[in-house]
Amino acid sequence: MDDNIMHKYTKTAYEPRHYVQYDQGEDRWLSTLMLKQGYRIEYAAGADAETYAPEGFDEFFNQRRRWTPSSVANTIDLLADYKLACQNNSSISKLYIFYQMLVIGFSLLGPAIIFTMLVYAQVAAFGMDSLRVLVYNAVPVCIFIFSCFVFDSKVQLFFAKISSIVYAFIMLAVLIATTQQVVLETIFSPTSMFVLAMVLIFLFASFIHPKEFSNILYGSIFFLMIPSTYVFLSLYSLINLNVINWGTREAVAKATGKAVASDKVGEKWVKRLGFDNDDSIIYRMLPCLRPPQPSSENVRALERKMERTERLLKNLQKDNDNTNAHDAVSMLNIIAEEERRLAGKKSEAIPFRTIDLSDKAKSLVTVDALGQTRRGLWMDCEYLQSCDRGKLKQSEERFWDQLIDKYLRPIESTPKEQSNIASGLVALRNRIAFSIIILNGLLVLAIFLLQRHKDVLSIKYIPYEGFQWTKMNETTGKFGKTTEALKVDPLGMGIIFFLMGILIVQTFGMIIHRLNTLVESLHEVSEMEEVHFESSTIKSKSAVLNEARQMIDAKNYERAHGADGYVRNGKMEQKYLNNVLYKLEREDENKQLPRRAKRII
Repeated sequence: MDDNIMHKYTKTAYEPRHYVQYDQGEDRWLSTLMLKQGYRIEYAAGADAETYAPEGFDEFFNQRRRWTPSSVANTIDLLADYKLACQNNSSISKLYIFYQMLVIGFSLLGPAIIFTMLVYAQVAAFGMDSLRVLVYNAVPVCIFIFSCFVFDSKVQLFFAKISSIVYAFIMLAVLIATTQQVVLETIFSPTSMFVLAMVLIFLFASFIHPKEFSNILYGSIFFLMIPSTYVFLSLYSLINLNVINWGTREAVAKATGKAVASDKVGEKWVKRLGFDNDDSIIYRMLPCLRPPQPSSENVRALERKMERTERLLKNLQKDNDNTNAHDAVSMLNIIAEEERRLAGKKSEAIPFRTIDLSDKAKSLVTVDALGQTRRGLWMDCEYLQSCDRGKLKQSEERFWDQLIDKYLRPIESTPKEQSNIASGLVALRNRIAFSIIILNGLLVLAIFLLQRHKDVLSIKYIPYEGFQWTKMNETTGKFGKTTEALKVDPLGMGIIFFLMGILIVQTFGMIIHRLNTLVESLHEVSEMEEVHFESSTIKSKSAVLNEARQMIDAKNYERAHGADGYVRNGKMEQKYLNNVLYKLEREDENKQLPRRAKRII
């Protein structure tokens, strides 16, 4: 890969927006850099990826809270440098940039579009006044926005759960109202054409993906969760922009018992009142509340002791160490004497304890050897015995050590730096969140006013000459045929064209990709060698059993060496694997028993 890509990719985040763009979506950040450099990225339909997928509502919201801002930030970064991207990458055109602008626009204004759709679907379903329905729906949304700014994430997610359940029932009313509008205004109205086109596109996508055809059944859940996904989840991701932890990794930490304990209530109030901040007025006015500070002499003594200990341990761990055990024990005894001298001062700030370090010094080399042995146990697996063993060259080992120290070692930061980062993220969140919320509010108000004055500010639409549709007579309260023109507000028509354009582009892209996949599959089949299904090509049972054992050993090793030390439970999976191996062995024995009986006879 190009040096300039890796140099940019390994850049440390120092601005608030970098934490959102670099750290929260490192794969998208790398993809953006590759696109700018001229590389082509394609979707591989046959590829499989294993990752920690969200299994609950809270985990899903937390994961999307991380994904959504990082995706938007990287897309905006690509759009900002569209001239460079179009110049370097032949696969990126101006039309693609325009398409990405439409997608970003829908992502930012999606809450307002879905909100107004819910409002007017309820107006059509329940026959209520639009202003009253608007207020009824605006109250829970405003409460959720307020809770996202003020309360903890648990409160936000609890409110989102309740709201999602309530709006799932409301979506049934939306379905009835939409069906009623399609029947009354016929399929030639803009709304009816958009709804039918969207349904047909999803059905067509399921038909050209036969292996995933059953997933169309989950479309009902997707439909019921539209308010939760496009309103509450979007607002949750936007307002929690300053939270930069990972949602799925929190679940892994809980599963492994490594979850960090949350601050106690008292500690939270201490932080809010500023008792832990050196610059706060309360901290300076009440010195009695300050924690005891260790004396400078003891701190310097402790630092000297730690430096000597660190030097000693480094010398003992070298392969070509010239320091013998006697010198090591003498050095450790000197440190022990220093501890006894400092402990005699009865300092309460830094407690010291007298320990015998002689035995520990004698066993340091043994412990290090045991550690090296344990780290090499994985090479003793049965299926790895045929592999060649070797030792890394000193230059290669030095390369990996330098790589770890420079790029992979955790970044250490002071509490002051962490406080500045948190403040910068909050300021960034406030600017972006308030701007997008105001834009969505203005869009909702504009659509509402246009609908209120639909008789004056609407566009008259007649699909063809002699067009008739069904309309309720306000005097009699009955439905009847009418030849009046359909009234469509211009803003609503623009939104329909806006969404329909995105769907059409995605549909054509899907068709082209499926055709390319078909051509590649046929090309692979044409290059395959002829397969002979003869008895000689069938492997022996012993070979099959050996391969099965190796597969189970490999699976156990992967489960025991998970990411971040996480080990999956896997009891049911292990039981299933053992059951498969047992059945194979039993089948082999059952086939060998008649042969043995014939030999005995």
